[in-house]
Amino acid sequence: MKIAINQIPYDSGHYNKRMGTGPVHLIENGLVENLLATGHEVKLNQLKLEKEFVTEVGAVLEVQHKLSRQIAEDRNSGYFPVTLSGNCNYSAFGNLSGKNRTGVIWFDAHGDFNTPETTPSGFFDGTCLNAIVGNSWKAVVNNMNDFTPVPEENVIFIGARDLDEAEAELIENSKCETVSVDELSGSKLNEQLDLLKNRVDDLYIHIDMDVLDVNEFKANHYAVPNGLTVEQLNEVVKLAKEKIKISGIGFASFDAAYDTDNKAVKIVEEVINQID
Repeated sequence: MKIAINQIPYDSGHYNKRMGTGPVHLIENGLVENLLATGHEVKLNQLKLEKEFVTEVGAVLEVQHKLSRQIAEDRNSGYFPVTLSGNCNYSAFGNLSGKNRTGVIWFDAHGDFNTPETTPSGFFDGTCLNAIVGNSWKAVVNNMNDFTPVPEENVIFIGARDLDEAEAELIENSKCETVSVDELSGSKLNEQLDLLKNRVDDLYIHIDMDVLDVNEFKANHYAVPNGLTVEQLNEVVKLAKEKIKISGIGFASFDAAYDTDNKAVKIVEEVINQID
């Protein structure tokens, strides 16, 4: 497989800080070399902000413009885009730009479904998915080149278990499909994918690394118990590929300081290999 890795090492506009260290760590610890060794052709795109000072939302806009152009160029050359980013929003908007019938599988321990009115922290990343489906930050989203909001019913949300009260209500009242960790052993996901494939042409898979159980891999300081195993994550990606063409994948929210036993590269590599 021809793979284009997009490295976006920012957290809230800060370079190589906190969760922004994850993309750097993955490359420095051999992700490219490992993929090459297993027969892939790999190119690395390092995307950087041009301004020394940028607001959190301003960083999202600039990255979206850069990433959407880079992905379009690479797709035209036959490359499959893999995005490594500090925050969820950096990878998601750019991967979904220029696509009108793309479904989303969103792996995350958290909802990312707050609005500017409901968020208790003011963290833009915690409103990311709500903006993607067109419910908030509409003026900001309108400034994103070639991005069209994804219909709620075309989103399958997997692994959420740490939600703000208002956010949980927003998700409950939305048309987004949800699958808990416990429900992965049943038929629910399979049925949802069968319905989704009739509405979309392809899939973007977004993996916030804290969807994994902390006993398997602790991704960041937001990580909470009772998450997916690595095996479960790989099984879902493999099943999704069997049902619907995958057009891109993003890995986000990994703080290198927590990878004390060097598991991260292997986890990311295994997921990518499910798509080949």
